[in-house]
Amino acid sequence: RNQGQRVDRHGNLYSTKQHAEDLSALLEHLAIEKFVGIGISTGARILSDFADISPSRLQGIILMGVALNNISHRNLVIFKSWLNAINASSDEDWTPYVETYIPWIYGPDYLSAVEPPVKRIAAALAATMTRQGTASNIQATMASLRAGLDDPVQEQTITVPALILQGEYDLMAPPGTLNALERRFENHTLHIIPGAGHNVRGENRQEFERLALDFLLDELDL
Repeated sequence: RNQGQRVDRHGNLYSTKQHAEDLSALLEHLAIEKFVGIGISTGARILSDFADISPSRLQGIILMGVALNNISHRNLVIFKSWLNAINASSDEDWTPYVETYIPWIYGPDYLSAVEPPVKRIAAALAATMTRQGTASNIQATMASLRAGLDDPVQEQTITVPALILQGEYDLMAPPGTLNALERRFENHTLHIIPGAGHNVRGENRQEFERLALDFLLDELDL
């Protein structure tokens, strides 16, 4: 919702569970009965919610940088800074937004070795997204986090086979908060990726591909 260059009646009050329902509708449209889901960050949270409502449709899930309700307070502060930054950007230049979120997404090893392509990322976002839609997405995430804090819901145990990849320096989902994550995923394999931040795939693609393929071939026997 609100992705791409068109923003159409989605507002800023939908939750990740709404995204999971959207995914279910898309699968129906494409006549896909069962699949393996791979998601990072919000995508990982959506797959977790999908596993709650339709576990029989999942052969397995690969999750990177997934966070649960136990760190909602800290992530509300982070997303507030992102919302301020997108509002400070212009439709043509998203540099303030990109400069704000990059330190949260990439680990120190990556940022020390590589000059982040801020201008290139900002230009790509301006060409493919709308500021209004992105701001609405951030507001929706914040509303969902606040709702979870105001009315805590016991997160269900997920039995779908799961590969969980977390960066050693993931500031959005710190490894120190993983006890709750491991309790929720009953049948999981967890790997902490040394030196990586939130964007595990972007910072260490080779390790992501190796672990993902091992999971698909050995764990799921595909």
